[in-house]
Amino acid sequence: MQMTLEKASRTDLMRAFNQLSTQKIIEVGYPAISILRRGYGTEKVEKVLEVLIVDLSLAFDAELGDQAEELAVEISTRWGSLTLEDVYVCFGDVKKGKHFGKLTQNKVLNALEKQHNNRINASDDYNYNRHLAQKERPGERNNTAERMLNIAAKTRYLHEKAKGESEEI
Repeated sequence: MQMTLEKASRTDLMRAFNQLSTQKIIEVGYPAISILRRGYGTEKVEKVLEVLIVDLSLAFDAELGDQAEELAVEISTRWGSLTLEDVYVCFGDVKKGKHFGKLTQNKVLNALEKQHNNRINASDDYNYNRHLAQKERPGERNNTAERMLNIAAKTRYLHEKAKGESEEI
């Protein structure tokens, strides 16, 4: 988001984002479009989406140029759970894909729906793997439980001690 607001060139954006994958996006935890809208404002986020759409459109002889604003609004409102990085990855896949005929809004929206579903599946896998990793390290979990029990015991002791001191007065 910041790079686009600072008017970074297309090549700068490509250098920064070409190594992204859905898995990396999830691991890093980039903010969702809906969160960016709250932080930066809807107009700025949609303007960044327009830049990405125009870039995609240029790969197909600017077929979506006049529809970029409409498409940006639809993406912003319909797929707020995606990140701008997800959109970038999706559009990269569209550029690399075998699309016969004209690039249309429908093809872009279908690609975004596919990216959204891929992200859900990748998030599920990532969370499941994190869960399994926690299960494999039971010692850490037990240490945490033991610490919590110690804290509770100390709290009870201090409470009883304070109660005993107040009765002596």
